[in-house]
Amino acid sequence: MTIEQKDVVDLIAISAEGAVAYLIISDHLKWGVSDEKHLLLIQEKNKRIPIFYWGGLINARPYLIGKRLVIKVIASHQLNKAGFTFYERLRNVLVNAGYPFILEIHPEYLNE
Repeated sequence: MTIEQKDVVDLIAISAEGAVAYLIISDHLKWGVSDEKHLLLIQEKNKRIPIFYWGGLINARPYLIGKRLVIKVIASHQLNKAGFTFYERLRNVLVNAGYPFILEIHPEYLNE
């Protein structure tokens, strides 16, 4: 499950104390290859996350009711300038809409 599957939540993780639900997106694409397509895929996936949560997902996973939603992207590759700019803008939009956002770059790729 990846950013190429826009109608799928990649992973749901619940915090140790049980108060937070992390909706996790896997960004496996390499930056600098086809950035325009990459950006469109991420944008499309992220704008659907609140719909997943409040639409069918919360009905299918009732244990999510009452949990604070945090959107987390785990990138498999180091970001280039376009990636950093995009994720910073995405963070601002999501935070302003009430959804905390975390971006994590897989440690194996931090020095790409």
